[in-house]
Amino acid sequence: DSPQAAGSPYGDGFIATANGPRVHEFLHEMNQTVFAPRHRHIITVGETAGVTLEEAQRYTNLDSPELDMVFQFEHVSLDAGPGGKFDPQPLPVAALKANLARWQEGLAPVTDEAGVITAERGWNSSFWDNHDQPRAVSRFGDDDPAFRVNSAKTLASILHMHRGTPYIYQGEELGQTNTVFRGIEDYRDLESINYFHERLGLGDDAAKVLAGLAPVSRDNARTPVQWDDGECAGFTTGTPWIDVTPNYVEINAAAQVGASGSIFEHYRALV
Repeated sequence: DSPQAAGSPYGDGFIATANGPRVHEFLHEMNQTVFAPRHRHIITVGETAGVTLEEAQRYTNLDSPELDMVFQFEHVSLDAGPGGKFDPQPLPVAALKANLARWQEGLAPVTDEAGVITAERGWNSSFWDNHDQPRAVSRFGDDDPAFRVNSAKTLASILHMHRGTPYIYQGEELGQTNTVFRGIEDYRDLESINYFHERLGLGDDAAKVLAGLAPVSRDNARTPVQWDDGECAGFTTGTPWIDVTPNYVEINAAAQVGASGSIFEHYRALV
């Protein structure tokens, strides 16, 4: 009976499955009973889709500790169009900068006139990529060969210079790009496959649906890691579950590790 989710004929179950009225009470109890006695061996990250800045402060405030950090997805939702995730729209740089700045400022510590920290307000995760997101250099940068390296380095610098715990997803440190999908048969992710057939059942044009899937499908992040320029990018001697991104001959670890000016060495220097 809940309202339909954007771009879907189904209801939005999120309101019934997350952020219950006693969530902070229960997390604080878990923190004090389970996490705090083992604080040197445990790090807690809350996957907090849809969380507000104010809620993030509550989840990670040291005055009533619950989690060490939140992992929120606001900045990777900015390019969703009227039809939802698979209706991606061009993302103005100003909008992305404003969103990142709002979270940086909202979770920044309280300081006195001398700049000394007097109180913490929370802690965030810093990320571009993960297993559910398309490749950052294709999404937020420019994966054209003329601009890919500088784009990837810029994104890496933002990732590590922002306040928060940086997360690097496999292949991100190489500047791996989105892959090439020739048709729905190239996809493996059920979200993408189900969406395709759902939209066709509603009368949408197949080419239009595929054009929306390609830049944002989760399968972009699930191609094999590109180790070298050999068969299957050195990932396996067998048949991978999903095809290797065709540009692995140029983009791979063997070509970048130890190579001055490479994306990998830029990440290494930042870390």
